[in-house]
Amino acid sequence: MFGIERSTSEKKPKWKSLEFYKDNRSILIFLPAGVGRLFQLLHLLSMVPSLLRFFSVEQVRWPYFYILMFTRLFAFLRLIK
Repeated sequence: MFGIERSTSEKKPKWKSLEFYKDNRSILIFLPAGVGRLFQLLHLLSMVPSLLRFFSVEQVRWPYFYILMFTRLFAFLRLIK
């Protein structure tokens, strides 16, 4: 009861296991990146508001949309064969 050794029946906390990080790696990568992007855009807005339009999300989003669309198309075509 008051021993120094850790009881074997105690489980490790979920955040200490490697499986937690494997299962949630997309959240752990994209969430800080999105928050950092928001801070960069807000800082850019405070410096020069006209530059915000140049670096806006709308202009950056379309090339990634096309890349995603073509990769899904090629994956679908591979499934058909």
